[in-house]
Amino acid sequence: MIVASVEQQLSGKAAFDWDPNGLRCRLSVPRSELNKSRVFQAVRDGGDKNGAGIGLLRQNRPRVLLVEDEALVAMMIQETLTEFGFHVLGPVSTASEALAAARERSIDAAVLDINLGDGLVYTVAEILAERGVPFVFVTGYDADSVDSRFSGIPILQKPIERESLQRIFAQVDDRAVAVN
Repeated sequence: MIVASVEQQLSGKAAFDWDPNGLRCRLSVPRSELNKSRVFQAVRDGGDKNGAGIGLLRQNRPRVLLVEDEALVAMMIQETLTEFGFHVLGPVSTASEALAAARERSIDAAVLDINLGDGLVYTVAEILAERGVPFVFVTGYDADSVDSRFSGIPILQKPIERESLQRIFAQVDDRAVAVN
């Protein structure tokens, strides 16, 4: 997770020295990359105020497919949804894995990062829409950049606040419903 976050997302380096006295870890991140990082911005700015509702109906612990390639963002979403009573499938970090999960798994809802390292998630969204599975998009880009075919789909802007997820996925009695 550290290597994925530092090297892949921030163009930095992570070096581990397994000294007999303990682990030493040296992390270096170019300042320019750190300032552009959505994770850094989330810490600095305190999060996002956007949110919209999607309708969900579930029995027991509904299965939510989480498609997100940023490790720290995925961890936060996974932890939050688990606290809300959902069973999180993933996180899945590639478009190809997300496609397989959308086709093969029993899913009650999904959270889809639009821009993954290996492509866009629109094919996954099409499959979920055909199956009648509600989903929400997550993006660090402007909402206007979302493919117009999905104009009615809720969009959460990164950085995501816990309250934004709660507005999307709220628990009432043992059933999940959306709060608009």
